[in-house]
This record gives sequence, structure tokens and C-alpha cells, in this order.
Amino acid sequence: MNLGKSVIERLNRSLDTQDRQKAEHFGFEEEFGGIRFQFELTDFDKYSYFIKNLTLTNADGSKKPVQDFEGLKKKAQELTTTLSYLLEGLSVVEADSENQKIQMRSSAPDQKENALCYYEIMLNKSGAITFRRFQFKKKTQRRTEVPSHLTTEIFERLLNDLSNVIQ
Repeated sequence: MNLGKSVIERLNRSLDTQDRQKAEHFGFEEEFGGIRFQFELTDFDKYSYFIKNLTLTNADGSKKPVQDFEGLKKKAQELTTTLSYLLEGLSVVEADSENQKIQMRSSAPDQKENALCYYEIMLNKSGAITFRRFQFKKKTQRRTEVPSHLTTEIFERLLNDLSNVIQ
């Protein structure tokens, strides 16, 4: 089952019923195949989406996608090669065995004159995964979440790849 395609089809149907001006910062939350997909859409066009705070959770809390922390680390390592189509490659930056979480970030962030932009993925053993993009401003030493600009094809692929981690 192509969950990414299902999510995008449902999103597009929802957007068809929205006034374009009101669709800015459109919140999406739907369940498909036992996975809850949530994100904020900040803008879109015919070919792409600007999304923030993409979160996938295991809708059935009793079903555990991995049995142990080593399995979670293995899934994170697999994502570093699977998600090679993103703007920047990813690597594991922290594996917290006590809290059963893994943090991944862009291994070579996008260097701007006054800021760095990078992806961040958080995985946890309970069956949740978040995908976000941040901008770190050098002057203020603060980071803020910024939208990820994803073509329809890349967004569908990302949804499928992330859902495979928690199924």
C-alpha cells in the first residue's frame, strides 16, 4: 500500500475545498494503515509543498515497530542511505539508550551567509518519528523551524520511507 500517495491525495482533496488564502498554515492530521500523519502546510503550488513539523506516530500503541534499542539504531542507519534524495545527507548525531530516542541531522548543512539550514529527524522506540527543517542564525545563536520545500514526488517518497520505519 502506498501510504504517501494516499496522504497526498487526501491532502489535495482537503486543499481543493479551501480558499487559497485560508490554506496558509493548514494543519493536516489523518490516519492511514495504522499510522497517524500530522504536519503543517505553510504553502503549496501545483508541483510542491512547504511543510513543517511532519510527525508520524504508531496509531496502535500496542504495536511496537522495534523490539529493542539496537533495532531502532539499525532503522536510523538505514534511513541515512534511504533518504539520499533530500538536499543534504543525514547522519545519526545522538543515540540516547536511556530515553530510547535517536536524533539524526544533515551531515553537511546548507551554509548560508548568516545561517545554517538542516534537517532533523527524531526517532523513538514507541513508534514516533518527526521530520523537521531548521535554520540556525549565527548572529543570534538561535534556531527556528522553517518549512521544508518538497516536490510532490519527494514528499510522497519521504512519507513512504518514514512510514516504513514505524510499521
